[in-house]
Amino acid sequence: MIPTSSVGRTLVSTALLIAILLCTQPVWADKSGLPFNDISRSYAKDAIVRLSKLNLIDGTGNRRFEPTKAITRAEFITMMDRLFGIEPVTSAIPSFSDVSKKDWFYRWVQPSAQLGVARGTSSSKFEPNRNVTRQDAAVMLAAALKQQAAAAATGKPVYQDQSQISSTALPSVLQLQKLAVMQGDGTKFRPAAAITRQEAAVFMDRVLQHQGWADQIRSSPASRIQLGWQYASTTAQYEQQILQSNVNTLSPRWFYLDKSETVKSTVDPA
Repeated sequence: MIPTSSVGRTLVSTALLIAILLCTQPVWADKSGLPFNDISRSYAKDAIVRLSKLNLIDGTGNRRFEPTKAITRAEFITMMDRLFGIEPVTSAIPSFSDVSKKDWFYRWVQPSAQLGVARGTSSSKFEPNRNVTRQDAAVMLAAALKQQAAAAATGKPVYQDQSQISSTALPSVLQLQKLAVMQGDGTKFRPAAAITRQEAAVFMDRVLQHQGWADQIRSSPASRIQLGWQYASTTAQYEQQILQSNVNTLSPRWFYLDKSETVKSTVDPA
């Protein structure tokens, strides 16, 4: 007969072993096999899973994705950068007055702004914390895809609320509709409605599922000259910055137009 104390120790040891095994299971090893606990009923579940495996999207913490939560303009442009392989950049001069160097999204907005993808709400403001609307998302997504804007149809409107779409966004909206990348909600587009996290995932997934696009996005671009502009630093300091970047050409030449309209050359012979 096993002593009662031995039985107790055995039960405790078994319980501890089970607890340790459960705690050391990988994140994906839950019953559903999904990366997030709250996407099983989302229409974007498959898209979210694919994008998560590619490390293109993140959750909001504690295995939550919050698929119906609206996303901000900063979050949307970050997702676009990741999708298209646009590397984050911490440049010296902010592209928008309301995007500061201390903001987590600064390095994501900067390269997209320089590439003409991150469109501001005015010439100086991006409004990063405002929810991104469907029409604004269409403009930025079409720019990232380098799509020629579609001409507005002269016949029957594509959407019942087409007159509510801004004139600057309408060509992008129609082009993405033709490509089946971004479509309306039934017969309406709802241009001013906020994009949800699951909607953004669907748009991203459609881009990757489009024949040929994924290969182009992931392909290595041809080697090109990448020039760097020296700003507020000595030549020696700038050379060190270049060595830590992907700039491959250093051209120490500056030309200024003075008040007499004379071109002044400032070339560093070193």
